[in-house]
Amino acid sequence: MAKTNRYTVNQQGVVTMSFDGYIEIVNVCERVKKQSEDPDFTDVRMKFTSMDVWPTVADLKILDVESDFAAKLPYLVFYYEVYETDDPGFQATKDYLQDLFKRKLIICD
Repeated sequence: MAKTNRYTVNQQGVVTMSFDGYIEIVNVCERVKKQSEDPDFTDVRMKFTSMDVWPTVADLKILDVESDFAAKLPYLVFYYEVYETDDPGFQATKDYLQDLFKRKLIICD
């Protein structure tokens, strides 16, 4: 079982982490969103330059996020917890992420 300071990953690729660790990721994602919406913020390492573009289910499958769930978790949390759009097509992405999180993420107290 792989272990980092924030989470463990079992042989099936299921991530186990604390609730506080998950909230820490969400908080960073919220900061990235805020910075992405600020035209005066120039550090492109901590912002998305195209907030109107989001991954489709097909994109997520091509990127094989299920197999590399732990490494892509912050990116996935951003789109699952923080990203907002009125585009009805995004709901399919949220539904896919919800299913993926149910199968690949265990949050402990």
